[in-house]
Amino acid sequence: MDLSRAQLDAFRGLHYFHENLNIHIKSSTAGIILLADAAGTDSNSRHMGELIRRSHPAWNSPPVHQLDLNLYKRIYCSIGAYAIVALFSALDDFVAGLEADISRFEANGNAVKRQPKPADNDQAEPIENLYNRYSWSTNGIASLLPVLKYFRLIRNCLAHRSSRASLALAEHSNDQNFQASIKGLL
Repeated sequence: MDLSRAQLDAFRGLHYFHENLNIHIKSSTAGIILLADAAGTDSNSRHMGELIRRSHPAWNSPPVHQLDLNLYKRIYCSIGAYAIVALFSALDDFVAGLEADISRFEANGNAVKRQPKPADNDQAEPIENLYNRYSWSTNGIASLLPVLKYFRLIRNCLAHRSSRASLALAEHSNDQNFQASIKGLL
């Protein structure tokens, strides 16, 4: 099956997700910067609480009234954390959608070259397992796989460890393949 000219639902979904994430991240970042600017330039020490209260009718009792540097950094970092977690959800959804597209193609009587009853590698990225399952060459993505794994490990720490680094993330950060891959992207 030649996918080089395919316009699959899975790819369109990933593309639209990317566009929406782009808007969300830029809007959220601008919002926190403008909130910090407004809260920091007003002489009223409770100005941030007033801004929160004005932004939504249900928020009549804000949990915070002042924006200190620590709170600003935590809020700012949460935007990046959201992006990483959301991005990997979208990537996993893309892989599942691509598998569904291939299954529909096969259901219409078309043959797809596939490894016989492949066993997925639990240590590999889902996209790598997909490539292996259909005997696709990973030459075009091989140098990115260590970086993808790094960000997957970050995603897992954000989603499951309250942003605390895991041993797997610490070890992978020092891995020579990862170091070489990330150096090539800088």
